[in-house]
Amino acid sequence: MVARLTEADRHYNNGVLYFNKNQREKAIDSWDKALKADPRHFRTLVFKGVVAFDEGRLDEAIVFYKRAIDVNPSYHIAANNLGNAYRRLGNAEKALGHYKQAAELDPRNASYHFNLGLTYFDIGDYDNSLLELRKAIVFNPDDAEAHLELAETYYIRGERASAKEHFEIYLKLVPQAPNAFQVAAKVKMLGREEEE
Repeated sequence: MVARLTEADRHYNNGVLYFNKNQREKAIDSWDKALKADPRHFRTLVFKGVVAFDEGRLDEAIVFYKRAIDVNPSYHIAANNLGNAYRRLGNAEKALGHYKQAAELDPRNASYHFNLGLTYFDIGDYDNSLLELRKAIVFNPDDAEAHLELAETYYIRGERASAKEHFEIYLKLVPQAPNAFQVAAKVKMLGREEEE
């Protein structure tokens, strides 16, 4: 038996199609119709939050994400996005709480562990930063940014060999990165330190 789409679902799906075609105004109009049909359509609430976040209206994004979580407390995407909004506002404590919630709901999601790692780094908790960034790499070994952040964390902790290893992995994954020259210079410097 196939479930029938509700009116809200149809408007939501149209909005996603428009959003993916960079037709933002049509997407927003479709999502407004979806919320008119069902004010508790949590996926629509998250997309409305995404638009507000992208436009710098963080307080509004937070309202949408919280409404989505109220409707569906297990919707990890809303929890992660709420963490992003709080991190952008500089509230690491609240960001960590929501990133942890997202990671508990979807523990194999590399992005959630990456976000936790970055936020721990921001507050100088390098032990937990390493723990979370390592998890991110376990679940997505080709995540160049996770390798770069892991390298920086090792570097700050004085673990030069591990830092060099992850800087090198980063360069292999994205050899044409805008910061490739600076990262290569760090690798070279760390290599000289090993020789001494």
